[in-house]
Amino acid sequence: MYGLPLTMYVLAGWLGRSDLTTNHFLGHAWPVVFGLPDEWLVVFDVAGQALIALGALIALAGWRAIHRARREKRLATTGLYARIRHPQYTGCFLCLAGSVVNWPTIPTLLMLPVLCLVYVRLARAEEADALAEFGDEYRAYMARTGGFLPRFQ
Repeated sequence: MYGLPLTMYVLAGWLGRSDLTTNHFLGHAWPVVFGLPDEWLVVFDVAGQALIALGALIALAGWRAIHRARREKRLATTGLYARIRHPQYTGCFLCLAGSVVNWPTIPTLLMLPVLCLVYVRLARAEEADALAEFGDEYRAYMARTGGFLPRFQ
């Protein structure tokens, strides 16, 4: 939210629209940037919220499954983990994308690639740990599943 006034100030000057700084709903900036009719403000709002909600559900389901598997001292390979190795990070990516669709600000646009890179590096470190702990079982799991998206064969 803190980046919204800065972003709207920059966009107002760039697009020559002073109403961007007085109408809170115009914070859904993509339709404004692309010159779409006002009805698109709602479309971007709903799409962004849907991505955030979907991402949160996927992340929560992933974390729940991984913590259950850790308690049982086994590799998580069921549910979402049957298709992808890092559903919790896929969920985070969807939340981040939803935030950028819904409320694009200069700080969120700058931080999006940074946060994605951090999550990818964290996933790689976790995979190294899983390889050390589960060895060939994890290698076989890696061969049949995608990292962040399902592998279609």
